Amino acid sequence: MLYALALGALISACPAKPNTMREGTQMSKHEDRIKSEAAQQMSWSAGDVVVETIDAIELGGCHFYGAFHATKPTGAPLAYAVLANGEVVGQAKQDAVDAIAAGCRTDGASAKSWAELLARFDTKVAPGQVLYAPPPPIEEGDAPDARIQAPKLDNGTLTFFTHNMHTDRTYVVTAKVSDGGVSDVQAKDHS
Repeated sequence: MLYALALGALISACPAKPNTMREGTQMSKHEDRIKSEAAQQMSWSAGDVVVETIDAIELGGCHFYGAFHATKPTGAPLAYAVLANGEVVGQAKQDAVDAIAAGCRTDGASAKSWAELLARFDTKVAPGQVLYAPPPPIEEGDAPDARIQAPKLDNGTLTFFTHNMHTDRTYVVTAKVSDGGVSDVQAKDHS
């Protein structure tokens, strides 16, 4: 539990708020659809759903959102993508990552975008929080785990660390990525 608290203090999941006027306008267009999807998925009232943008994923033509209950603790926000064709894809959809990769422009996507996409939408990894640096040590005098580093993409292989919010464990994740999508996702316990 202390690890989770320290981790939460260290990592701020990339801001989930509109970062430009254009993004704010896009959110207005999609907010009701996301609220409806989240309410249906979780048996909530749409009026109780709060929707915020996920700025950490940048894939051309698509918009990403997190949804959570306004008053009930839900753990990780539910993740949704609005594809270029207007289709809404939620994290609960089978093969959500494939649908998103097919419906968005992925050419030139950063390691950060791929890692954040997998941490929110891939069933082997989600719901997770991408780690960009080692969390602070729990015990005074302990050294941080220097093996934990920001996501990197090297010759089509993505490597990143994530903290899974359901298992309260840290995983090292590897995957093959290309403009066509993601394959061979592997998550190994790093705790």
